[in-house]
Amino acid sequence: MKSWEKHIEVFYSMISAEQKLVYEPIIYRLIERGYTPMKKQTKGYILSFSNLSHNRVIARFGVREGGADAFFGLRFSSCTNYSDKFANVIRDRILSSNNRLAKCGECGFCKGDAERLY
Repeated sequence: MKSWEKHIEVFYSMISAEQKLVYEPIIYRLIERGYTPMKKQTKGYILSFSNLSHNRVIARFGVREGGADAFFGLRFSSCTNYSDKFANVIRDRILSSNNRLAKCGECGFCKGDAERLY
C-alpha cells in the first residue's frame, strides 16, 4: 500500500458514509489525472492533491480540527490576458512552423504534458 493510500483511508475513517460517497469519486478522478494526495502539516487532517510534474496543488480535502464535516477546495485559475513570456513562446512557435497550426513546442514553459494548441 502506498503512503497516499493510507492518507486517504484515514480521511475516509474521519467522515460519514454519505460523505464518502461524495468524496470518493472525486478523489479517484484526481488520482487518475496524475494528482497525488499528500498530507499537509497543519491542525486537522488535510490532503493536498498536486501533480508532481508541475508541483501545483489543484484540490484540498480534509477535516478541520474540532470539525465533524469534511471540506473540499478546488483551485480554479483563469486569465483574460496572456503574460508576455507566454505570448512570445506561442508567437515564436507559430512563426517557426510557417504559420501552420502549431503543436505544443515542448519548450518546458508550461511544465506539463505536451498539449495541442488547436
